[in-house]
Amino acid sequence: MKILIFISIFLLLISCGKKQEIRIPALNPVTGEPWAGLHYSITTEKTGAFSENYKVIHEGFLDANGKAVTQVKMKNASYRIDIENPGNTCYENEVQYSFTKNDSNFIFVFELAPCAYLQRKVKNVNCFNASDQIAISIDNQVHSLLSFVWVLNGY
Repeated sequence: MKILIFISIFLLLISCGKKQEIRIPALNPVTGEPWAGLHYSITTEKTGAFSENYKVIHEGFLDANGKAVTQVKMKNASYRIDIENPGNTCYENEVQYSFTKNDSNFIFVFELAPCAYLQRKVKNVNCFNASDQIAISIDNQVHSLLSFVWVLNGY
């Protein structure tokens, strides 16, 4: 009987894990706007004798403010947070974080910025005739970007 009590107490102690609040904000670092509706997942990573074992323990979507707050029961394992890439992003600080229960910071900030494009509209407002020409060149501080000249003929 004593052995059964000791075994049940031992199992109770090793099965207990501390609940930790995990905060997941995602924002555009250029504009400060949130990325709402992105899917995230929290996965445990345990090393077995011959393989790695992964199990999704929580998943969800970011709210309208681009944030999620969840409680995770932390055990002796590694954890990973993944967030979906919304596409058309040219900058990501991280799309995956790893952590353990011994870490001190449980706020995982994801920064995603969409790709930017430059489009110039050039209009000849002082058109004289069909032989008009306009030459356009673009330069930067180190003289390395688009150092050739565009020549547009006509109106």
